Amino acid sequence: MAWLATIGVSAGCGLFHRGPSGMEGALERQLDCDLNRQFGLELGSVTAPIASGILRAAADDEHGSLVEQLHLRHVGVAVFEVREPGDKPARLDPRKLGLEGWETVLRVKDDGDQVLLMSRPERGGIREAVLVSYDGEEVVVVRVKGQLDGLIQAAAAAARDDAGRRIGTGQDRVR
Repeated sequence: MAWLATIGVSAGCGLFHRGPSGMEGALERQLDCDLNRQFGLELGSVTAPIASGILRAAADDEHGSLVEQLHLRHVGVAVFEVREPGDKPARLDPRKLGLEGWETVLRVKDDGDQVLLMSRPERGGIREAVLVSYDGEEVVVVRVKGQLDGLIQAAAAAARDDAGRRIGTGQDRVR
């Protein structure tokens, strides 16, 4: 019986996620560095929906509208340490990540920090997204699959509301 549980957990949750195929090498070439994976986690077809349900059930009032749209089939997270960075300033370029058919949703660069969010539309909606974050010391890659349309719309609305509150207090300005 223990072997059956082990197989079930292994099928649903892997500990060796590296990001989409070929992305680690593409990031190393683009950022002119060596990447050393520090952490990787993958929630598969069994554990990702369970995690989505737990988050929806545990959401507080502030985040309830955001997570009620959370219906995930797969989540992968990889954290890489940047080793031996090159001399030139690094820049995330979505065209050089080898993700054919993906669209750039968000691209932010603030001082040395960069965030890139890409999605791959299919079947009349967004079913897959990849987030890449780079701060000069580490790279984080998050890949999610599921029904993401509502989640992305809710996140965009929350960001607009938050920006509006901060602008009203003079804490931020629109560019």
